[in-house]
Amino acid sequence: RERIVIFFTSLHRTSPTLNATILSSLFLFILWQFAYLIPFLSRHCTCSMANIRSGRVHSIFLSTVSHTSLHHLLLNLYMLYSLGIGMMTKLRGNALYPFIIGSSLVGSLFFLALTKGGSCIGLSGVTCAMLGFECRWDPMRE
Repeated sequence: RERIVIFFTSLHRTSPTLNATILSSLFLFILWQFAYLIPFLSRHCTCSMANIRSGRVHSIFLSTVSHTSLHHLLLNLYMLYSLGIGMMTKLRGNALYPFIIGSSLVGSLFFLALTKGGSCIGLSGVTCAMLGFECRWDPMRE
C-alpha cells in the first residue's frame, strides 16, 4: 500500500495530467465492476452516436478513461505512462494536458465518423496518438 501511495504522490509531482488520467481510469474501471451501475456508465462513459444525439457530449471524454476489461486497462495505462513520461520533456510542462484532451476528441470523433453504430471506450486513441508523436519526433529511433 505504501509503495502505491509513494508512486502516485511522485507521479502527481511529475505530471498531474498523467496522475489524473491514470486515477480516473482506475476509478471508472472499479465502477464498471458493479452491475447496477452499467446502465448509467453506458449512457455517460461510452462514446456512441446515441449518447451524442441525447446531448451527452461529455461521454466523448469520459469514454477515454473508461475501461471494462482489466487487460485493456493495464495495457493502456502502461502505454500512457511509458509514452507520457517521455513526452513531458518534449512538450515542456503542462502541454501533455491539451495533447491528451485533443487526441481523445480526435479519436472519438473518428470512431463516430467511421462506424454506423456501436460504442467505444478506452485510452487506445490517446496512446496511438502518443506513439505517433514519438515516431514523428524521432523517426530514426528504434
